[in-house]
Amino acid sequence: MNGWRSSTRYGRSVPMNKKTTTFQENIRNTFISYAIIPSLILVCLAMLLFYWSWNYSIIHYNRQDNEQITHTLEAIENTWSTEVSKLCDLAKDEPTQKITDIYEIIYAADRSNRCSSQVYLLDDKGALIWNVEDADMDFLLQPEYQQWGILRMIRQQPEMLSTYIQNDFLCMGQGILDENGKFLGYLVVGIPGRECADILSGINRKYAITDEMGWIYLSNSAEYLSDEMGRFLWFDKKQDGFFTENNQHFYLTQNHILSGQIGVYTMTDTDPKVHIMWWMILMIVVIFAIIGIVTYYSTRKVSAKYTQDVKLLADAFTSVENGEWNTNLTMDSTLEFQVIGKAFNKMIDSMRKQVEENKELALHAAFAQVKQLESQFNPHFLFNTLDNIRFMIHIDANSADKMITSLSKLLRYSIHDSGEEISVKEDMENIQSYFNILQIRYNKRFAYEVNIEESILDCMIPKLIMQPLVENAVKYGFTDRDKLTVKIKGYEKQGRLIFSCEDDGAGMTPQQLKDIRRRLQQKENKEGHLGLYNIHRRIQLMYGEEYGIFLESEIGQGVVVVLVLPVKR
Repeated sequence: MNGWRSSTRYGRSVPMNKKTTTFQENIRNTFISYAIIPSLILVCLAMLLFYWSWNYSIIHYNRQDNEQITHTLEAIENTWSTEVSKLCDLAKDEPTQKITDIYEIIYAADRSNRCSSQVYLLDDKGALIWNVEDADMDFLLQPEYQQWGILRMIRQQPEMLSTYIQNDFLCMGQGILDENGKFLGYLVVGIPGRECADILSGINRKYAITDEMGWIYLSNSAEYLSDEMGRFLWFDKKQDGFFTENNQHFYLTQNHILSGQIGVYTMTDTDPKVHIMWWMILMIVVIFAIIGIVTYYSTRKVSAKYTQDVKLLADAFTSVENGEWNTNLTMDSTLEFQVIGKAFNKMIDSMRKQVEENKELALHAAFAQVKQLESQFNPHFLFNTLDNIRFMIHIDANSADKMITSLSKLLRYSIHDSGEEISVKEDMENIQSYFNILQIRYNKRFAYEVNIEESILDCMIPKLIMQPLVENAVKYGFTDRDKLTVKIKGYEKQGRLIFSCEDDGAGMTPQQLKDIRRRLQQKENKEGHLGLYNIHRRIQLMYGEEYGIFLESEIGQGVVVVLVLPVKR
């Protein structure tokens, strides 16, 4: 029998072949697991959080600077879009006689854009008519510039504002046309790159503003971002993201504005931050290794002071006491705790199974009762309606046909397998069919009003819950009255769905109202009257006893039936 251990259970021996450690050794292993591993997880999570925040900050601020540059350029273009049209109007007739007006427009635009501009007025041959003082855009006057660049764009679309980067100037221009659309000349506005650089001095990231071919118009790091020819180095990158070129790591954000004529690029050099991050990771790893070594050796003494399995057992019983039936106890430290743990788990499994079976039986019983109560509404209504149709066929065939159509809708609705609950909108459509039948039957003796808030039309309520209220109001409301009005209201209040069915019929005596309220409080309907009790009991079975039907009535003043339901969408 060497290698066998046994324990007696219910009078027989059970062999134990599994080798287990001592209770003290298990405590030590548990302490190490719960101290070192969570710390490692937290460190990893902290590193991931740091990496995420680092990436987020790079992307966020890079895009923020790009948006600021883009907004500045678009603001300049928007300002001159209006002012160029005004200058073109002044330039149509003797512009040299309107120099004061022209300068006022130019100065106003410069103040708005916070940068100085240069304005050239050329005739239809490209010859200079007028320009601002100290202007240095004379390249526009050279013959070879007539066939390309800003002048070519203006010539192609003279009625529109054209934008083009040319010779380190952001050029904007428009054609001058007479009343008949004849081309008279060019009006060109140029923003030197140095002026834009002053506006963008607050940009912290490296940036480059290029034309559609990648030639740099303005950059705060031209030596870093341009090639030997002056083109943007990473013009071929077609999307934002992290890139590596020539052992350089960076993040690039790009944007193309003004119909793609101008490209705005912002870059963040990530190499310094990457080095810092690696040093931080190395330091964290070293610190964690030291903590792990110290913890491993210190647990030798600490493990003798703790009885973790006893605490686990106590916590398990507490969880069960609080109703947490999914509690599972695993204890393999010693033979004694193995037996206790297995017995506990077996006991909990048995109790949990019993509780689930009891819940299932209760649900089945409730569901059956709901079905029984619901089925009692339909026959009573059906017989009454068919009886009405029998008489209407002889009196008014068209009205009888309408009643049959409405009845068919009601029957289709009642037998349609749409579940226990339907939307308020669907139930109101059913009520409307019911009102159609009543309107034909009673004619001018019957009136109704329906006022349902739109916000609750998608809420779910029990199927066929409103129709019996209306039927009950008509049945008892006409007791000693020639006319009857029924009002249906629905709204949401304080997190609950409220419906009311109000009539101006005969009403109830105080004793009758008291008797009905008493019956509604009973768990079973022992007196045989279904009606309101069926509705009330059905609601409580489905949603709980805090919901149901509430009545108010006075003799000769009608009855108000209030239905309280939970808000479900």
